[in-house]
Amino acid sequence: MRGKAIIASVVTVSTVGLLHMSARAGDVTIGVNIGIPLPPPPVVIPPPPVVVGPPVVVAPAPPPPVGPEIGVRLSRPPAFVAIPGTPVYYAPHTSANFFFYAHQYWVFADRGWYVGPSWSGPWAVVEPAYVPAPILRVPVRYYPVPPPQWARWRHDAPPRWGSPYGHGWREEAHEREWREREARWDHRERNGCPPGLSKQGRC
Repeated sequence: MRGKAIIASVVTVSTVGLLHMSARAGDVTIGVNIGIPLPPPPVVIPPPPVVVGPPVVVAPAPPPPVGPEIGVRLSRPPAFVAIPGTPVYYAPHTSANFFFYAHQYWVFADRGWYVGPSWSGPWAVVEPAYVPAPILRVPVRYYPVPPPQWARWRHDAPPRWGSPYGHGWREEAHEREWREREARWDHRERNGCPPGLSKQGRC
């Protein structure tokens, strides 16, 4: 009887052990793939290179000519005609009181005088006291656009400038040279065109 009890105990323990091992083995899955290749590794495409060119330098626009706006718009140099008895020329075919004297351009506009180095400016304001006397002596008839109040004045006489005009002007060397040369110049032979402008074909 005792031997049977021992055998029964061994069988019981073995059975319990097998059951326990079966229960644990049920939680493990073992997969074996035979003959199936591994998937290829992912292909990584790098981004295109960033090309950085030289910096773009934008030159600033040139500043406009310094000077006041006088409202004179000319598309080309005006033709000048000599004013008899004076070293001054005027532009009869413009819509402005345009004069040429001593290598400078003079404009009378808005009751003021302006002077510039070229026919398109830039213009500078001239104080009444420093307007050259030869320009102030130009008769009214040579002003293409005279102010309305001048209509009652004599056209063969200079405008009635007030006392401030011309009092501070003194003839400079280049003006004297211009006046003396103009005195020797025969305006009738050159149709009134000054020597410098005649050589350039501008009148």
